[in-house]
Amino acid sequence: MCAGTFYFGMIFLSRGGGTGRRARLKIVWEQSRESSSLSPGTRIQEFIMHKEYVNEVRSFKKLLEALEPYVKKFELMLKEKKFPGCSLRPIEVWGNWLICAVIRRYISGEVTFADGPSGDGIIVDKRDGSTRQTEHVSATDNPFSPRDLPSGERRIIEAIEKKIALGSNYAEGSILIAFFDGAGEWYRNKVREAIGKHNFHKIYLIGLLTRDANGFAYSVTELHENNSITFKVQINPDFSHWSVSRYPN
Repeated sequence: MCAGTFYFGMIFLSRGGGTGRRARLKIVWEQSRESSSLSPGTRIQEFIMHKEYVNEVRSFKKLLEALEPYVKKFELMLKEKKFPGCSLRPIEVWGNWLICAVIRRYISGEVTFADGPSGDGIIVDKRDGSTRQTEHVSATDNPFSPRDLPSGERRIIEAIEKKIALGSNYAEGSILIAFFDGAGEWYRNKVREAIGKHNFHKIYLIGLLTRDANGFAYSVTELHENNSITFKVQINPDFSHWSVSRYPN
C-alpha cells in the first residue's frame, strides 16, 4: 500500500499543473485597511459551490508528515507527477493543504480538499458537501523546465495573466492558486491592481517566507478587490504541528 492511501480515498482522474523551485521572498506591506473573505464570521457558503469530488483528505496531520520530504527537497516536489494515493501533483497537494490550513483556522475546521474530475483539487466543506474547484499556476524557478522569469510583481502577474487568458469558462467560479518563489521584493496591492477584473472566484498567492531552525514558514495572500490580506503558515521542524496567523501580526 502506498503512503498516500492513508490520507486519500480511491484514485480518480489525473490532471496536469506545475510550480517551481524555492527562494526566500520579501513582501512590502502597504499602509491600508485590511479586509478579507477569510475574516472571522465568514459564511462558508460565500466561499464555495457544489461539484462532484473523490479522494478526500482525511488527516491533515498525517498528510503533512507525508509531505515532509517534498517540502524539504523541493526538486522532488517538482519532479514527481503524482502524489501517492491521488491524481494530484505533490505541489498541488501542498498548495491545497496550505490554503485549507488558513480556511480551517479562520472559517471552519470541517473544510478539507479532494481530487475531482477536473481542475487541480477541490475545496470541500464537510458540513454540507459544498465545494469549489482549484486551479494552480507556477511563478517559480524550475530546474526541470528552465526559463527566464522576471522579478518582483511582474513574475506573479505574468503567471496569473496566462490563466486569465484561458477565458471565462475556464476561470468561472474557481480558485486560482499561484505558487511563486524568487520574486524578491513585491507589493501585493500592485499585483491585485495589475490583474484587474477576472472570472476567478478568488486568487491566492503562496510563497516561502523562511526556512530555518524554526521550520518552514509560508505566506498565503488573498488578493481582495478592496484590500489584500496575508497569512503566515508556520510548520514545525519535525512536521508534526503547524500554526496560522495574520502576517504581519
